[in-house]
Amino acid sequence: MFRRIGEKPVCVDPELQAIIPPLLPEEKKQLEDNLAEYGCLDPLKVWTENLVIIDGHNRHEICERRGWSYQVEYISFDSRDEVIDWMIDNQLGRRNLTREQQKYLRGLQYNREKAKGPGAPTGNGNAEKQYDHFDHIVLDDASHPKTTAARLASQHKVSQGTIQRDGKFAESLDTIASVAGPEIKDAILSRQTYATEQDVKAIADAAKATPNLVQKLVQKQQEETGAVDAKALRKELGQLEEPPVIEATLSPGKMAVHFSSDSPEHYTPRHVINAAIECMGGIDLDPCSNSHHSPNVPAGSHYTKDDNGLLLPWEGRVYMNPPYGREIGSWVNKLCEEHESGLCTQAIALVPARTDTQWFNRMNDYLCCLVVGRLTFIGNDDAAPFPSAVFYLGDDTAAFYHAFSGLGTIWQVVEPGMFAE
Repeated sequence: MFRRIGEKPVCVDPELQAIIPPLLPEEKKQLEDNLAEYGCLDPLKVWTENLVIIDGHNRHEICERRGWSYQVEYISFDSRDEVIDWMIDNQLGRRNLTREQQKYLRGLQYNREKAKGPGAPTGNGNAEKQYDHFDHIVLDDASHPKTTAARLASQHKVSQGTIQRDGKFAESLDTIASVAGPEIKDAILSRQTYATEQDVKAIADAAKATPNLVQKLVQKQQEETGAVDAKALRKELGQLEEPPVIEATLSPGKMAVHFSSDSPEHYTPRHVINAAIECMGGIDLDPCSNSHHSPNVPAGSHYTKDDNGLLLPWEGRVYMNPPYGREIGSWVNKLCEEHESGLCTQAIALVPARTDTQWFNRMNDYLCCLVVGRLTFIGNDDAAPFPSAVFYLGDDTAAFYHAFSGLGTIWQVVEPGMFAE
């Protein structure tokens, strides 16, 4: 099963190599130092039928360049698809993956398994196809087949929504790499450049619409700085502009509340706070609090206007009722980014139901309760002049449903992939 270098040549398949998470320069240097001191102790794994490396690409490159010997373990597979599935599982078993690498590999796995349809090696393929258009539903009855998202969510101990977002993330990254080269994808996965899911989606959308422009801008970044900056790229592509929010003019005696961040009057109704506590089991942070000394929301920590919570970390369970003026988009983006980074574990956001705005659609991937009727905020005698929505960012979707279904209807965006062809 093992061999020394020189017996048979092994080769590198670029498509398969792209599955392997990239190493940071300092990580690769440390690996090379270890190989120099101890030798290549672990064998490279090779697909027997094609003599293609499926694990150990970095060690192979270093050993070939330095002329060092290495061993090989041969593994037989029936097909290329089986090889790719094995590689994804093998990489997901590693402990040193960044959050982005985990998301990409889970997303890659999800997209591949959904595409297999009938005959997929995991579970009942025909049943999976039959139920796939209900991909957002968890089927608790063991006699019924689980959908791809439900099965992978259980396997990786995350929510179905997380798995579905991972699929979009992986698809977007591969789109970017196909247009602008693998460097930007590798930089995002290894955290050499910071990018949120929204950044990645925006760049991928631009890559589809204007591939030549994206190629040109990435090349320009590399020539000027020797690296790629996803945030700067998205900004240069013009994706960060927030559409203006039209301010409402109310007659005297009516409240101008909720339409201006200058008004301190839009305090959350008590029954909404109670539902948020019921859903999350408590609140660790209110980043838009009215006061440190007499806060309306009972939380472990509070950020007030003087603290500028946009510049501070949001940890744990977050409840946000943001200023409702033009800056609301900044607060929504901050909440999504903190949750997507893993720092914020769960979040409830109470916002106006302005479905025509970019910031509202920023939260499309998350569960939403469209509140029936108009809320009357604490400090006001009249109901608000617009409807409200409550978004949930987290994995306990059942808790959100039970806590908020009494306030309105629970919605989730339906994707084309949820429907049978």
